[in-house]
Amino acid sequence: MRRFLITVLTAVLLVSCGGDAATTTTAGSSTSSTSTVAETTSTAAAVTTTVGGPTTTQLEVDVTVTGGVVDGPDLFEYALGDQVEITVLTDVADEIHVHGFDIRYDAEPGVPVEISFEAEAQGIFEVELEESQLPLFEIQVTP
Repeated sequence: MRRFLITVLTAVLLVSCGGDAATTTTAGSSTSSTSTVAETTSTAAAVTTTVGGPTTTQLEVDVTVTGGVVDGPDLFEYALGDQVEITVLTDVADEIHVHGFDIRYDAEPGVPVEISFEAEAQGIFEVELEESQLPLFEIQVTP
């Protein structure tokens, strides 16, 4: 009776802990429990970079540029008055230019650039690496 009680308690503990899969054997008897773990994916790559010494900043990068190839969404959509927040990582030194808003950001290789401004004008605006003349994406602002 005692072995049965230990087996039941062990099974209850395993189920309540939510392990992926567990099998417990106690004195000739076995109990199995299985739970499902949800899996999610994200289109943004997590990039860790060290800037200015030992401080580590972790940013979600929305657009990357490697060897002249842009990886990321072609279009970012915002409503008028929203705060635009887009992070770009490039492998070249260049200037990121947000046309229409005439905002410019200096980009250094391997250093994430946080594009951040209020969407105060309506329309579709191109963002490019200025010196390379490489289009990165467009920002659409609607009412």
